Amino acid sequence: MNLLLLPGNSKRHKQWITEVERELAPLFSQTYAQNYRHWDTGDSEIDLAREVEQLSTVMENFGPYCVFAKSAGSILASKAAAETTLQPKACLFTGFPLEMVVNHNLPADDWLRATEFPVIILQNEHDPLGSFNDVAAYFKKIERQNVSVHSLPGETHNYLDFAVIKEFAAQLPKS
Repeated sequence: MNLLLLPGNSKRHKQWITEVERELAPLFSQTYAQNYRHWDTGDSEIDLAREVEQLSTVMENFGPYCVFAKSAGSILASKAAAETTLQPKACLFTGFPLEMVVNHNLPADDWLRATEFPVIILQNEHDPLGSFNDVAAYFKKIERQNVSVHSLPGETHNYLDFAVIKEFAAQLPKS
């Protein structure tokens, strides 16, 4: 099983996703971490359509795979899966950005309703982009049995406990 890694929006996530990839690589045959175009152009936000297009090229010969994503990366994974550009065996999301979904009026609920693979979400209790309670309520409303939301201690949108991330990543399918 391979692992696709999709970081958050901020360019600082380039280093963070490299650290996550190093931690999770022993669990998978191959890994690929997406670098976003807007990190090089200086634009402030991810271009979801452009990144989905990039994924369609990259993922042609990568399967089977699971997805690890943080924040905007989880939105990208949801959109790409709904459009069948991505066809993962499972996803592990950290820091689902509910605020981004609301502020940009993104149909993430529709995208996620189109999925059947397991989705595990790790959410800090008081994440400023979506508290655990708010994210759990959002996914309860979607009524998808394939989605589980797990609370982590924390008041930030940072997800630095690599041991916990690795523990949940170890639960992803291996074949």
